[in-house]
Amino acid sequence: MSSRAKFLVMGSLLLAILLGISGFRRVPVTAYESQGVVVKLPFGNSADSAGRAMGIDGRLYGPLTFAVNAHMVVVADSYHERLLVFRKGRMTEIPALGKMIEDIALSPNNQIVAADNRQLTVWSFEKNRARSIVRFSGPKGYTDALWHIALAPRQRILVERLRFGHGTFQARIDEYSMKGQLIRSLAEARAGRHGVLNPLGSGNISLPVQNLQVAPDGHLYLEPMPLGASSRSLRIYQQDGMPLGQLIIQSPEKILRSDFLGVDSRGRVYMVINMDVPHKARVLVAEPNGRLIADIPVPAVPVYAANYGRVLPSGEFYLDASTASTYQLRSYRPVTRRVWRWMGF
Repeated sequence: MSSRAKFLVMGSLLLAILLGISGFRRVPVTAYESQGVVVKLPFGNSADSAGRAMGIDGRLYGPLTFAVNAHMVVVADSYHERLLVFRKGRMTEIPALGKMIEDIALSPNNQIVAADNRQLTVWSFEKNRARSIVRFSGPKGYTDALWHIALAPRQRILVERLRFGHGTFQARIDEYSMKGQLIRSLAEARAGRHGVLNPLGSGNISLPVQNLQVAPDGHLYLEPMPLGASSRSLRIYQQDGMPLGQLIIQSPEKILRSDFLGVDSRGRVYMVINMDVPHKARVLVAEPNGRLIADIPVPAVPVYAANYGRVLPSGEFYLDASTASTYQLRSYRPVTRRVWRWMGF
């Protein structure tokens, strides 16, 4: 071996030793890579298109919600009054005539549960037929709305319901069986005219709630009504409503609107912010301790929806990626690599 080669070898060994002593380490880092568009339909009135309409708020809406599991994607083509099921590259249709589906929950064994705000009913769709699980009605002069639903362990359904009227506003979360029996009330809050939404203390969970998700381990994650412009908090509960802790996500971008997407099997929390704001839309992924591990810029969506994304237990998530002319869903998959990072002395 020449003296020059020996010098290079010794230099490389010395550099490796110095790197080890100095605190550089190879650490696992998770990135989320786009897997491409998994659902793509033009907007229109034909059978192979998705419906859209102008809402009473003057915004243009497309399909209002969707749900995913490891086997399929279900899209609420709300303005065509149907559900679209995408599985193994094929699209099939389930009629939902007379219904305005604004939230869907999909079980691992493909059971579809949907919240219909036209008939104020939670439905189960089985073999292309809708079966009523629970139907709600409010007192005269009030307007009720089904805000969120989620499937919980032991064949239970969580329903978040809002009520407006006579200068008051009420929000509550109740738990039902698949047969429509009320199991218990978990949370309730009420506000008067110009008032603040305050918990009534009649349920196990005493805070006003904006969104809810059930994690793969069965724990209930609630997002309280937001107060800050740079962070969001999540409260974690057991299924009986007993508190387990709190998680706070700090955003690098000012939050104009947030949508809590869900939790994966590792307890990582997914939230999308500013989906309707060009150049400010992004997905934030946080560890159970709140540490941000991913900040993913995504295209803003010009067509509004009730929710914009869903998360699988694996960490793969699906996101609304619609354009003004096309309804689209895109999937992102976590990829873990080992990289050199400075960890200190």
